[in-house]
Amino acid sequence: MMSKRQYMITYYYLGRALFLGTALSYLLDVANNGSFLSALIGAILGVLFSILLFYIIKRNDNILRLLNKGFSGNIGKLILLVIGIILLNNILVSIGTLASSFYLVNTPYIVISLGIGILIYYAINKGLNGFIRSIEILFPLSILFFLFKNLSYGNMWSLDNFKPYLNCDFGAIIKGAIIFFVNTIAPSILLLNYNNNKGNFKYHIIGYLLGVCTVLITIVMIIGILGFPLADLFRYPEYMILKKVSFLNFIENVENILTISLIFDSIVVGVLATKLIRDIINSWVKSEKFIKIWDGLFLIIMALISTGIFNENYANTLLLYKYEYLVLLGLISSLIIIILFKLKKS
Repeated sequence: MMSKRQYMITYYYLGRALFLGTALSYLLDVANNGSFLSALIGAILGVLFSILLFYIIKRNDNILRLLNKGFSGNIGKLILLVIGIILLNNILVSIGTLASSFYLVNTPYIVISLGIGILIYYAINKGLNGFIRSIEILFPLSILFFLFKNLSYGNMWSLDNFKPYLNCDFGAIIKGAIIFFVNTIAPSILLLNYNNNKGNFKYHIIGYLLGVCTVLITIVMIIGILGFPLADLFRYPEYMILKKVSFLNFIENVENILTISLIFDSIVVGVLATKLIRDIINSWVKSEKFIKIWDGLFLIIMALISTGIFNENYANTLLLYKYEYLVLLGLISSLIIIILFKLKKS
């Protein structure tokens, strides 16, 4: 069971994680200078969804126990399984592409993906409580990195880069809002797998708003520093503005350190998604021997899928960017309907 503080911090990480190289670049491509308005609308929708999620969490202490009976329950678990796989694949593709593009340019994608898988495997097998305590300890460092990089931008930011202030139509603004909304709330579905009866509404909303506010500020900085169409050209615009940061005007390349906080957000999603998938498989397959080897086997398969289908095929990665949020929106909507139906019956 998570404490109130741990729950808030975990929600903070989850709200930011999918914006590394995927959601953020696609949002900027769709809404252009209207991205900040789209993000604000999406954040409001996210708060409303967080209220609904809080209601669900307070009504039951374990989502898999709620979905354990009946045909609709198994459909709900199957939807949860697919959501977990999509989220894990997302972070493997995002981190793998980032590392291969900027850090390990001569390293095969599969090696990077397997390295991420080993890290996730180690975290899960050392115990989720220990992992949650670790991200709680690292939370102040994440906030410190965020404040440092934004204060370092200084006079690089210009309001003129926002002009024209709305260079897209209303439909693009709404589409951008949906992209922002889905990518902030999708990882929070993973928290349904944990008993959080000690939590309360204040910590729930604070965690979401903290994560979302950091993304909003990042969007403002990207547009204010790069402007359009330059911001739209980069696959990792948040990394490109980090390259402009220097410490005391003489220590450069600090982006290599600051990017760690962005990668760590994704690792949190990867660990919680893998744990959720294991718990779902465990509810179906009553074999302790199989479950012991499941995590390693599954992570190897996911590394091969993310590498072979996406990392090594740019066309498929573009399809992932464009349609993943719609798939997640459909899955989450279906899951919530099933859960509310189950709660009403119980």
